[in-house]
Amino acid sequence: PANMRNNVKVKSDRRDAIYEALKTANTGDAVLIAGKGHETYQIIEHTTYPFSDGDVVQDFMKITASAAC
Repeated sequence: PANMRNNVKVKSDRRDAIYEALKTANTGDAVLIAGKGHETYQIIEHTTYPFSDGDVVQDFMKITASAAC
């Protein structure tokens, strides 16, 4: 729908994008992190870097849990 276009954000850094989505989610929201699945790497240009969406989510949860204490 046209009214949802204002809610779209584009971030080129995947970690930042995941953090932003989790940070801005409200109680009852669902955050869908799609596109990598089981892969444990990210290819940028011709270089392969270790990367896991699951690890990023776990890191975010640890950071926010420790900040809440």
